[in-house]
Amino acid sequence: MGSVVVGIDGSNESMAALDWAAEFAARFDHSLAIIVTWHLPTPTAHGRTGFSDADFHTWADEVISTASMRVAERHPSLRIDQRVVEGSPGEALVNSSGEASLLVVGTRRRLGTVSSYCAHYASCPVVIVR
Repeated sequence: MGSVVVGIDGSNESMAALDWAAEFAARFDHSLAIIVTWHLPTPTAHGRTGFSDADFHTWADEVISTASMRVAERHPSLRIDQRVVEGSPGEALVNSSGEASLLVVGTRRRLGTVSSYCAHYASCPVVIVR
């Protein structure tokens, strides 16, 4: 049985996807793989410009730590795998879908760039949480 993979970026939408994925994983006895991705160049990150590699590492570590604590508080027995991946979010999540039972992503609108990419190319079922 594969894990439930969820891609997050710290946004409210990704936290909704995280909550959904954790609940599903706990209910059906899967592990949860939380993935944060980043890549350069990028024009902005949550309204800020001029990010360096070190800034992205710090940001990603904070996002994944906060997410893991959130899940652990709500589902203390859930097995959690944390991954920070440098690269395109869609590609990183699709690459992780080969080992997954389910891929979960959030979206800010009907179908965003990352969620659309995942829906088209993932190797497992995809849930898109709004």
